[in-house]
Amino acid sequence: MILVDAEKSLAYQNESAETYNKTPAEQILFGDEIIPGVFLGSYASAKDRDWLDQNQITHILTVATGLSPAFPDNFTYKIITVRDHPYENILAHFDSSAKFISNAIRKNGRVLVHCQAGVSRSASVIIAYLMKTKNMVLDDAWDYVSERRSIIALPSAAPDIFGYGLFSVELSHKVLGISPTRLE
Repeated sequence: MILVDAEKSLAYQNESAETYNKTPAEQILFGDEIIPGVFLGSYASAKDRDWLDQNQITHILTVATGLSPAFPDNFTYKIITVRDHPYENILAHFDSSAKFISNAIRKNGRVLVHCQAGVSRSASVIIAYLMKTKNMVLDDAWDYVSERRSIIALPSAAPDIFGYGLFSVELSHKVLGISPTRLE
């Protein structure tokens, strides 16, 4: 089911990042709250009913191939079929992902965005969401997310996913409608 989104800005809370005492293994198993009501996690967190209930998750956005919803009757799902491959066009899904997340929050829902490990594809979607809804530039959005989930892929290790170089200019222009000079 695709939910329709209306333009509405969410209040941006400029709060200091929580200090996490989680090990990388714990971060893989459990999601992390990036902004109020939006969590970044792995498929393991999407299958953990106790964790989902504890965090009052209502919506689950899957950004992967071959990962079936674990609880289709209990949550609102959106599945974006994207392979973990540098040539995959994840950019084409940013608008629909942002609409799904915004709509859930507007309805007082809480969203888990996940891929297999919660490291690259789902992190990319949340970074793009912050750029679009909080008017953040790419570097700031990546820093913000990595402060809350330290295991996300480093931009230098995943330039095709996070968009450094030409992709960052295209992403910033498409998501925010800004000129490339703002990135400098």
